[in-house]
Amino acid sequence: MYAGLPLAFALWRAGAQVHLASLSFSELELIDRDAWVAERVAALRPDTTSPDWHFPERTLARWLAAQSVFGMCVGRACRTVGAIGRTR
Repeated sequence: MYAGLPLAFALWRAGAQVHLASLSFSELELIDRDAWVAERVAALRPDTTSPDWHFPERTLARWLAAQSVFGMCVGRACRTVGAIGRTR
């Protein structure tokens, strides 16, 4: 996911809608219930909570928010940009 950031930024600058995704090794079963958008798929935001110390997807979401890149909503009415993880 991190390796794709240069391409994602280039696409965003070109006006494309971009979704970042990864197979997660974090313990996603511990995250907020509201983060789950489909079976085994979670949309992670800067404020997603988890007691798991290894949570690079949230770290990226926080960094993107600090860069004013992260879309803070999920749904068809807004542009969503964020980290999506899938449990093992």
